[in-house]
Amino acid sequence: MTLPFSAEGDDLEKITCRLGNPPSYDITITESLPIESTKLYSIKLPNSIDSPIYSGKENTPEDAIQLSRGSDVTASCLGHPEKILFISGEFSSNFIQGIIFRYDSKLRSLQRLDTYERSPASKIYLGEKYFSVVVPSDFRETSKRYLIYKYSTHKENRETPSPSNKLPNKKNRQIVNLPRPPEAVTSPNTNSRKN
Repeated sequence: MTLPFSAEGDDLEKITCRLGNPPSYDITITESLPIESTKLYSIKLPNSIDSPIYSGKENTPEDAIQLSRGSDVTASCLGHPEKILFISGEFSSNFIQGIIFRYDSKLRSLQRLDTYERSPASKIYLGEKYFSVVVPSDFRETSKRYLIYKYSTHKENRETPSPSNKLPNKKNRQIVNLPRPPEAVTSPNTNSRKN
């Protein structure tokens, strides 16, 4: 289910996804009122307060707010049996930025992978100890057909894609097809909540 945010008046749009396998970890994304041509996107994890979606140890609070202002943003709760949260839009660059949240039920840990490309991500391959995100190449940076981002519980370098002509192995993987941003449609069966 893909949920384009649409706030009207003083309402803030909130979307909650229950992640994991079995689904057990709630994560909420909130869209603020417009700030010029953008909106501020915040995240709330269990037992925490809302914080800008691009908060990080290296960002000051002011930087986190600026980086978390986005346009054309959609959020999707996807996958079966395992659920993930996929966010796509333009935040701090003219490239399409993707954010993938996965909750590893065995390790009891939230995992996050960020992508920055001219083309939108098309698939996510969920494995037991890692997940991969496939972005079709626009052939400007590489002659290969795909850029593959990989999140591994054993590696620190998680935001550098590898060019490849092959898709990841399907064996023992759950494959999640991602919606194309221009074709995003609001589903009536969502976990969307308004304040």
